[in-house]
Amino acid sequence: MTTKSRTKGNSTKKSGEGKIVDVPFDVLIDRGTASAAEILTAALQDDGNATVVGTRSYGKGVFQEEHGLANGGALKLTVGEYFTPNGENLARTGGIHPEVKAVDNPKTGVDEARQKALETVAAQVAG
Repeated sequence: MTTKSRTKGNSTKKSGEGKIVDVPFDVLIDRGTASAAEILTAALQDDGNATVVGTRSYGKGVFQEEHGLANGGALKLTVGEYFTPNGENLARTGGIHPEVKAVDNPKTGVDEARQKALETVAAQVAG
């Protein structure tokens, strides 16, 4: 992950060499997946052998600093951007786009997206 910040400079964090985990696994995301969860998902997808299942993530891609004000309020400023290991900014790319599309229907008793993720990883293990 790389950050580019107006106030803290640029920073790159690496997970190490090779795959993070050497077995197939899925990461299940949806529109509510944002910020640190997106960065982790991108790292697992780019460097960790993960298949992303679900719907497009939020696409935050930026971070803020909060500054206290004399009147007790606060001012929150966007001061930097996150970049995935492959150099993408999630705000500019519209979030993470899963390789396997899966949507949960909240009106049913079954989590269809979770079921699709389980089927996907089972097929990876079998094949």
